[in-house]
Amino acid sequence: MIESTFDYLTKKYLDEVLPYIDQNLKKALHGGLNAGSNRFELILPSENNVFSETKYFKPKGTNLLHFTSLRNLFSIITDGSIRAYDLNNSNDPKELTHALETFNYSSLEKEEIEKAKRRTLTTSFCNKEKVEDLTMWRLYGQNGRGVTVIFSVMNDPIKWNGYHLADVQYNPLVEFQTKHKIFLQEHPDVVVDFSKLLSFHKAPYFKVEEEVRLIYNKHTSNTAYNFFIRDVNRLNQRVNYLKINLKEENGKNTLKDNIPLLKMEKVIIGFQLSNQFETIKTEIQSYSRKVLGYIVDVELSNLVGSFC
Repeated sequence: MIESTFDYLTKKYLDEVLPYIDQNLKKALHGGLNAGSNRFELILPSENNVFSETKYFKPKGTNLLHFTSLRNLFSIITDGSIRAYDLNNSNDPKELTHALETFNYSSLEKEEIEKAKRRTLTTSFCNKEKVEDLTMWRLYGQNGRGVTVIFSVMNDPIKWNGYHLADVQYNPLVEFQTKHKIFLQEHPDVVVDFSKLLSFHKAPYFKVEEEVRLIYNKHTSNTAYNFFIRDVNRLNQRVNYLKINLKEENGKNTLKDNIPLLKMEKVIIGFQLSNQFETIKTEIQSYSRKVLGYIVDVELSNLVGSFC
């Protein structure tokens, strides 16, 4: 009886609510939702392949652009990794409000919201097309005195478990919000865990960023690489992070295929650092060869001479 009731509720949610997020999400998740032991709990699967035909997926070979400072670039190389932090480390504490409201988390107790934020770790990129975007250089590239780093996804995200890579969505999900809220009102004993999608939805005024996010969801992942490192942010709050490896040994990234394998392909030096370009290029290439196991390509931004 319990099983048939769960099947009915699952089908109802898949048919009446889920398509309003993504038309292909219903097909992708059929049979992938699971019941909790003491309550009906709809949970998005940890296997990334179920998202392959939805907007919550990007394929192998994707190029990811990351604006940062020269200092942070050398820290990334030194660490041999980039870091994904939990949602407590957001630069804008109000940034998550839109997503919480979209998925009805704003009605939950503060403790439940904190759990959702702690179980999801993210790192941010944007699409490669933003490489010469002056606004992005000014906002995130130290007004041309920083760098942009191009990373490549080297393995097939279809095989990832617990990790997901997708464009951030900025369009309000008005119809979904309505249907989702009605469903929860009709079935108050059902918990729908959309914590892994929180990071892929932001308010429309962030659209200029055209952000891409790589996320790891602690709650739903079964991957063997389920380790987190504790840190304290600038507000003296405890945060967790994990490392996404960039190193190679004998020309290969030796980690398993069920976690992201990224490579630092190229560094674009900011347009206000042209006088130091050759020195910086030599330092980056020498250091990347020593630490990462390969030489990173280095170029000067095409915006040189256009802006000061």
